[in-house]
Amino acid sequence: MTASSRSLVVFRAVAFAAAAGGAVCLVWAARAVPAGLRTIERKQADLAAIEAQDAKVRGFDPYFTALAAVTGAPPEAPAEMLRRVAPGAPAPVMAGGGVEPIEGPWSLHRVEMTFADVPIDSVAAFLAECEGARPRWRASNLRIQALDPGGTRARVSMGLEGIVRAAAKGRAP
Repeated sequence: MTASSRSLVVFRAVAFAAAAGGAVCLVWAARAVPAGLRTIERKQADLAAIEAQDAKVRGFDPYFTALAAVTGAPPEAPAEMLRRVAPGAPAPVMAGGGVEPIEGPWSLHRVEMTFADVPIDSVAAFLAECEGARPRWRASNLRIQALDPGGTRARVSMGLEGIVRAAAKGRAP
């Protein structure tokens, strides 16, 4: 065997080994494709769900715009409304329930109020005033416990929620 034929055999062996190695790598990579496709499909489904949620949230934009047009000022604080509606009622114990950001500049304010001894008709007038306020305060929970049977005074615990424009300065709920 001559030197040139030996180098040709070595070259063919190296080329065959490279081709075999490439084929093995191709088969190994092809096995991973289905798992990668499943991951891509799962991420596409997640993205579609996020896009649907975004479209739903954007559907509320006209309502927030209308609310902003109607309510230029922050809502009146519940304690101020109570003093106006029932001047003789004792001051409630108030606890801030927290602030939750909503879409855009809006936030949801929660307030917990507890009255130790209050006339029941004052509570009804206060709730009517909360409902009529702009933006309105909504009673999220209400518990009335009569102090004596047939009496007109009660112990009241209530939670109020109101939507407030975060950029507005003034009375905090």
